[in-house]
Amino acid sequence: MNESRWSRIDALFDTALTLPPESRPSFLDVECEGDPACRAELDELLRLATEPSSLLQPGTVAPDF
Repeated sequence: MNESRWSRIDALFDTALTLPPESRPSFLDVECEGDPACRAELDELLRLATEPSSLLQPGTVAPDF
């Protein structure tokens, strides 16, 4: 991914996070119109950012690296 594309996705991601969850799909519909790869990337980033992670749950043991 080139720097320009990443900057756009990063900015859209930051903006989407400030919106109520129910407003995000329509925002992304407009901002990612004609670019399904951008929309897919943002959907995945938002999913990862808002879903509870098992790594963050109490009692989870950190992997031994």
